[in-house]
Amino acid sequence: MSWIKNFLLVLIASLLSFLFVEFVSRHTFPKVSMQNSIYGSYGSSETGVGYRKNCDHGWCANPGIYRNVIKKIEETNEVIYKVTYTIGPNNLRSTPRVNNNDNLLIRFFGGSFVFGEGLNDNQTLSFYTQLASNNIESQNLGFHGFGVHNALKLLEKTAKSKGAMNLLLTGTYHAHRSGCVPSYSSNHPWYELIDNKVVYKGFCSSDGDKGWIVHTKHFLQKINSYLKFRSLELLSDYLSSSFTSYQLDLYKNLIKEFYKTSLDRGEVPMVLYMRDDRRSFLTAGLLNDPMPVYFKTNGIRFIDVTLPIEPSYYLHELDKHPSALANCERVKIIMKSLDLGSVDLSCN
Repeated sequence: MSWIKNFLLVLIASLLSFLFVEFVSRHTFPKVSMQNSIYGSYGSSETGVGYRKNCDHGWCANPGIYRNVIKKIEETNEVIYKVTYTIGPNNLRSTPRVNNNDNLLIRFFGGSFVFGEGLNDNQTLSFYTQLASNNIESQNLGFHGFGVHNALKLLEKTAKSKGAMNLLLTGTYHAHRSGCVPSYSSNHPWYELIDNKVVYKGFCSSDGDKGWIVHTKHFLQKINSYLKFRSLELLSDYLSSSFTSYQLDLYKNLIKEFYKTSLDRGEVPMVLYMRDDRRSFLTAGLLNDPMPVYFKTNGIRFIDVTLPIEPSYYLHELDKHPSALANCERVKIIMKSLDLGSVDLSCN
């Protein structure tokens, strides 16, 4: 029975290989203890209204001033940030005006990096842009958890302003959001890619198809709840930073549609792109980040606003949202690339 012998040899070789990988992973990649739990709260506005509500471009906030937005580490009571958010009548963050000479309107679209998670109103990208030039009025159309799909829907409902600049801050991590993968994407705009065109289908559902990567990750996590293998945990973490080829294609075409819609409205689009070298493209059949080549091939203007991974450029080791310094430095890059004759910002 040679087939039985061959089967046993393959089984034993596979088992030994797995045990070897497990041994190496346990000693090379020790498990990081995540004992510290993070607590966050938006509080209520000055009129007692709660923060969150749903809009047709995704979840948003009730208008008002929220002075007790806080995030801290529960075990140590260390405060990561305590800031104030001002939400305007459009359910988006307000940007304090520093001048009335507004020859150019610049809108920032994106997620929490644009919104200014963990920062005060005068520390956001949109605010620093106004400080950089006396001729600019800047608007903040970013929000927590938003992706390109939110930006596209929000652009379509925003009043046209000929000559305005629509700056989209994005990175490939938005591919998950565009595909309605995260749980917080529920009730966000849902688009599908049909014949290489994005088609609006309604709202994301919490029980929708998340793709094979998410299903595989959940399967591994279920198995590992009993086995406690470090190698399976590493594989699960790897899948968390990966996406399918469909999700990446949808993401690309949403950016393309945002760009085209801006031009059709008589406005000037620009992609502000952040590279993420920690993200894997192998599950999409690629070795490297394909987006810069995609932008150039499709005539999409973009600015690389990637910053070094340094402590001064993020809020905290347990919260990697950009610091005020990071926003200021990014605005310097943007203004220089757009040749808008900006003043010399002090980013100290």
